[in-house]
Amino acid sequence: MLTLDKKCEMCGGQLDIADDGKKAVCPYCGSTYSYSKPVTAETAAGLNRANNYRLRNMFDNAIVEYKTLLALPEFEDNAEAYWGLTLSEFGIEYVHDTREDTYVPTCHRTVPSSIFDCDSYKKAIEYSSPDMRAEYEKKAAEIDDLQNAIKAQAAYIEDYEVFICFKSTDGNRLPTNDRYIARKIYDELTRRGFRVFFSEVSLKGKLGSDYEPVIYKALTTARAMILVATKEEYINAPFVRNEWSRFLDRRRDDPSILFIPVFGNIDPSALPVRGQGVDLSKYPAGGYEVDIADNLETILTRRAAPKLNDEILSEYSRYNEINRMNLENAYQHAMREVDLGKNRKKSPGREFADKAAEMKNLGGYKNAHALSATYAAQASEFAAKEKKLLRTRRIFDLALTLVGAFFAAFVIIFMWDASIGIEIFDIEINIPQYFATCCIFMGISVGLCFFVPLLSLILSFTLRIENMRNLKKVEYFAYALSCVFMIVSTILYSTDEDIGDLDEAGGVIFGVLFTIITAAIIATNIVKNVIASKSLAPRN
Repeated sequence: MLTLDKKCEMCGGQLDIADDGKKAVCPYCGSTYSYSKPVTAETAAGLNRANNYRLRNMFDNAIVEYKTLLALPEFEDNAEAYWGLTLSEFGIEYVHDTREDTYVPTCHRTVPSSIFDCDSYKKAIEYSSPDMRAEYEKKAAEIDDLQNAIKAQAAYIEDYEVFICFKSTDGNRLPTNDRYIARKIYDELTRRGFRVFFSEVSLKGKLGSDYEPVIYKALTTARAMILVATKEEYINAPFVRNEWSRFLDRRRDDPSILFIPVFGNIDPSALPVRGQGVDLSKYPAGGYEVDIADNLETILTRRAAPKLNDEILSEYSRYNEINRMNLENAYQHAMREVDLGKNRKKSPGREFADKAAEMKNLGGYKNAHALSATYAAQASEFAAKEKKLLRTRRIFDLALTLVGAFFAAFVIIFMWDASIGIEIFDIEINIPQYFATCCIFMGISVGLCFFVPLLSLILSFTLRIENMRNLKKVEYFAYALSCVFMIVSTILYSTDEDIGDLDEAGGVIFGVLFTIITAAIIATNIVKNVIASKSLAPRN
């Protein structure tokens, strides 16, 4: 085995190279390599330098390094150098997918053309060994699918007019002065009606994998880029450089778009474009954001022609076709598990099924399968939990209904006639006629508590838990009415002149019994709602 310092293009690990120098394997990620020519110390050192830039997402530096190498005679037919250049031009980073224990591509530099039309890719195929040619073709197909999926998502994002490029935080994760300057410019432009890409707002609430479609849309549609720069290191930060370099690539083909550096405390020669921009030292009292907005209002034509109805319908049909073609089997399974009936209004776990649906726009990207399967499993889990919870709740509601019905009948029927004597714990109670009205109000109070669980029991056969949670508003309203009737019955009891005829001990026992049972029914229903809400609460 040769002892050469040669790094893996996937994970950056040290390769184990065969004695003949034509084969290598990475002991860390398992990637295998087959070279048309033996690896030498010189070629390994050059490729390591370029590959190191790419692994750190410094794609512009990597492109320069690869092109420098390819200008040398010993690299002119080096397939690995051409492939590294291809990966850098398309901003490909390989990320470890722990679910499948593989490395999958993520894209940081979506370009309008296909990878199969790329000259460096064609050269890599031409000079590679048969084994590596098949591997490059396989990886290129994955990258092409990924880029097509990003472009499909970007097609339904609204166009931007201005792109603000800046370094948000420093090495200590603290906000930079560039962030403050960029925010003032953003606020002024949006106040005037511009549609502005500002990463902290435009990418807020999105996953990292969802950034590129928005960035790509902004970079390809914005008519102006504002680069905020107060330190040279901020300009050359990987993601900042990635944004302004891509915009300048587009500007070479379309000189009409604007590139506006806003700089301070920095040598103007360090800027990507010299001889123009906004010097912050000329604005000691501020106001630069107003001048920038004034100039953009004058230069840019911000009104776009509205789309015709047939264009809108065409886009909608194309969007539906993309959804249909890319819908994963795992998502379909989740929908079958969760949506058990077309007449159901809502389903628990639907958030997971919706997430699975989002994966469809990623096309053949391997990670989409893993995420879709995960969300499908979570949706199935919620469906099973819902079924169990519904069964328990129905038993619970049936018991409460029977208790409420019995007690309401007891109060209304057996205590209506004033002449009826009732023995409670061997104590005889003679109820005055006027007190019968009080008893009716008590019966209505308990009857409300009986009606709510009965309603919940009936609706549990037609509604899902997600909708049944909304019943708690109805329940709490019914409980409030129940309390009102209890108060009314108490007032009647206290103002009746014939109450003295009611046996004192029996009245106390009856009042206590009535209050305990009513309060127990109300409390039990409230606890039931709390348990149901927590049992199927959405998870992050």
